[in-house]
Amino acid sequence: MEKKIKIYLASTMYDDEPGKTWKTRFIQSLCNNNINYETFDPDPKNECDLTMVARDKAAIENSDIFVAYIEKTTVGTSMELYHAFLQNNIPIIVVCPNHIVEGNIWIEAHAHSIVSTVIDAVEQIGNLTF
Repeated sequence: MEKKIKIYLASTMYDDEPGKTWKTRFIQSLCNNNINYETFDPDPKNECDLTMVARDKAAIENSDIFVAYIEKTTVGTSMELYHAFLQNNIPIIVVCPNHIVEGNIWIEAHAHSIVSTVIDAVEQIGNLTF
């Protein structure tokens, strides 16, 4: 059986976060492309405290790929992205539909690729080898 690719999903935790829609489109696209995956999708409603930070860091460290959806920059997503970068072997894909990260040298320096759609992110995942 083919190994499941572990994908960490990062995005804002605000009520207006379009998390459900981007994640739904992302997962549907993974399925459409026959990518064998499992996701870690942090849920701050469970433990929004230091326990959550430790759990998320451990999940990032155990992931094969880090995907961040950024419609507005936040400290949490930026910290998760940097933590993933420190793992050395994790491809970091940033999905930014409104191009808000253009010129943000910290995100540009620590992301392996920045794309504008979840379809583009899944295409890049399909091209990776593990």
